[in-house]
Amino acid sequence: MFGLLYPKTGVINIDVLTHAGVVYYAFRTGLEMNLDTILHVKKKPATIAISGFIFPMVIGPALYTLHRKVYGNGEKYPLEESRINAYVMWTLVLTVTGFPVVVHALTELKLLYTRLGQYTQY
Repeated sequence: MFGLLYPKTGVINIDVLTHAGVVYYAFRTGLEMNLDTILHVKKKPATIAISGFIFPMVIGPALYTLHRKVYGNGEKYPLEESRINAYVMWTLVLTVTGFPVVVHALTELKLLYTRLGQYTQY
C-alpha cells in the first residue's frame, strides 16, 4: 500500500525536503537564541540543557534502528546509503525540535517566566 502512495522517486523527494526543512528549522532556532543568556547560566540549568542534548543523541540511533527493523523490509533508498548519516539526521531532528516546542508550550501555559520556565530556557 505504501509503495502505491509513495513510489521510490516520491520518497526521495520527501526525504530531500525533510532534510532541508530540519536544516532551516535549526538555522531559524539559532537566530532566536540570546547568546548573553547562554553565557551566564548556572550549574542546574546547564545540566538540564546538556542532558536535553545528550538524551536525543542516545535515543536517535536506537529509534532509527528500531524503525528499520519494523518498517525496513531490507530496502535502502539512495539517500539512506550511509547509516551514520541516518543516525545524525534522527539525532538532529530529536534534538532541534524539542526546545522550541517546550518554550512555545510554556508560553501558552503562561509558565515561561516562572522558575520552571527559566530552568527550561537555559
